[in-house]
Amino acid sequence: IVNVGNNDLGATKAYRAAERSKTLSSERLKYAVISMSPVSVTTGYDDVVSPEVLFPDESGISTIVLPEDQRVEIHLNSADSTVTNWKGGSFLFNGNARRLPLGSFMDTRNGIFYWQPGPPHFGEFLFAFAQKNTNGELVKKLVRIIIVSKF
Repeated sequence: IVNVGNNDLGATKAYRAAERSKTLSSERLKYAVISMSPVSVTTGYDDVVSPEVLFPDESGISTIVLPEDQRVEIHLNSADSTVTNWKGGSFLFNGNARRLPLGSFMDTRNGIFYWQPGPPHFGEFLFAFAQKNTNGELVKKLVRIIIVSKF
């Protein structure tokens, strides 16, 4: 098979570079201040469900329990937040920042994280999302998603 059309490698490279830039380094996250503000969460596929507001625990982590066949949409901005420019997010594994998992998307402009976990995703996943506040400090929100079997 020969592809004689335009494969637009430039656009593909630009997309990959943009996705990498949304991944935060372990070093940057280490010094970020932990936000204790809540997140709003919608799970499943029903668009008329009101989001659930989740407050973080004493360590600053908001926890979501998600059945394996559901999607999750996390609104990171607080209702009173005026800062909307998120720097990105990372999956934290053994203290190291990794790229966000397959099936996920971080809308850095609006502070929304979308994820449709696939079959290999079970167990606990810890994410860090960061933004600069009005004082210029890097602030992170920590979200733990626990994916459980639907049976």
